[in-house]
Amino acid sequence: MTSIPNIYENYLPEHVQPSANRNSQGQYLPQPYPNAGGHQAPPYPGAAGYPAQPYLNAGAGTYQPYYIPTPGPALPPTQVTQSNVPRRKPDKSCNPKKKTYCCVISLFLILCVLGIGVWIIFKFMKDIPTRHHCPSMVTTCDGVSECTDKSDELGCVRFSGTGSQLEVYGWQSKQWLPVCYTAWNKALAKNTCRQLGYRSFYQTGKTTEEQSTSLVINSTKQGTKIQGLLSSSPGCTTKDTVSLKCIDCGKRIKTASRIVGGVPAQLSKWPWQVSLHYKLRHVCGGTIISQDWVITASHCFFEDDSYKPSNWKLFSGFISQYQLLGATRSYVSKIVIHNSYDSDTEDYDIALLKLKSPLQFTDNVKPACLPTYDQQFPEGMTCWITGFGYTREGANLISNILLEASINIIGSNTCNQRSYYNGAITQRMICAGKLSGGVDSCQGDSGGPLVCEVSDTWYLAGVTSWGIGCARINKPGVYARVTQLTDWIFTQMEANRN
Repeated sequence: MTSIPNIYENYLPEHVQPSANRNSQGQYLPQPYPNAGGHQAPPYPGAAGYPAQPYLNAGAGTYQPYYIPTPGPALPPTQVTQSNVPRRKPDKSCNPKKKTYCCVISLFLILCVLGIGVWIIFKFMKDIPTRHHCPSMVTTCDGVSECTDKSDELGCVRFSGTGSQLEVYGWQSKQWLPVCYTAWNKALAKNTCRQLGYRSFYQTGKTTEEQSTSLVINSTKQGTKIQGLLSSSPGCTTKDTVSLKCIDCGKRIKTASRIVGGVPAQLSKWPWQVSLHYKLRHVCGGTIISQDWVITASHCFFEDDSYKPSNWKLFSGFISQYQLLGATRSYVSKIVIHNSYDSDTEDYDIALLKLKSPLQFTDNVKPACLPTYDQQFPEGMTCWITGFGYTREGANLISNILLEASINIIGSNTCNQRSYYNGAITQRMICAGKLSGGVDSCQGDSGGPLVCEVSDTWYLAGVTSWGIGCARINKPGVYARVTQLTDWIFTQMEANRN
């Protein structure tokens, strides 16, 4: 039985009160919220289909644990034991007249056993991850794939600044550099965005760069990746560098929550919000970032079956779990969990879902913008959270309607103070909420968006991750900091384009 985290001792039933982890004063030491379920509503094991009124009463009367069940070890592959391997039995009736017949039968049985053995070996060998090889000396980001998995040519492109300046890692200079606007064209813009996993490009132009060094397009070079077409050279005659946006994002129709203290949202107000359904039940939120990709939290995948794409459905373009028939339904083809995700600390709590079919953008279905790697969301900035999660701590029902709430960015120095999270906030995390309590994300909102508006454009600043309780004083919500994870996002989108 998984122990209940000590952070819930003030309201857990007596029979599940913790009995360890006290400090020298006899007080319970709180454990990081991730093992308490983050902001996740684990699926009810008995759910077998859609209820008559979908989801409002899903799990009613059941105990909702405040922890993420630790994924158990994968079941070992079926073994062929001595008891179920066809064995040749001695034939006591085999006499010289039947010698030929016996030999044929014996040979047949031997071939059957060998065939079964070969099949078993093939079945299990194909499930072993392919070992990728790289030469001892590899030149990264030169446009030439030297590793068998092409990893040496991934993650070579990023965006910076308020103008979405294109930057490429220069293999000669060993540093990130802007691209000279001279000789830039729409074909290069399209190919660069397609390289990053987008379907085309949205907008390109020029911006001014004060530094003198930039990468210059070399017309004599051949290749499909942008880094293979560039050279480190002082040949750029101007200070104009490339600005590139791969998708029209962060826009919505202006209108006259697991969110605690939130209010109902209007349709099309948060068109990037997604509801992730695991085995026919809402479990987490998500954010649309392109026609093919949705961002959510790693801790939303909490058991072996949850890593199977076929067990998930995504709903977008709606605001009520009662109106799923009018929502856009999508299916998942691939789940990508951050390889550094730590379920104990909730560090790197981000995941990507690739859709089987591209989304068709409408007024109700649109992407939020990914921030540039150096974009700032300063302390005190007002941002918004949305979701279908619990409306109070300790509830056992999700919200039927999409809720929204405005909260403020809280600096990491503040959030790491002893009276708040006592050093648990890493560089991959951002705090947001109200220190006075009353407004927060909660179970069921996990993976959903924390978005901030900059110049009439909405950017995904955070992914709902964890917190101690919901809407408690001095315990704001903690979100995965997207600016620290954009390199990983683009690398995965590029690696999984096909």
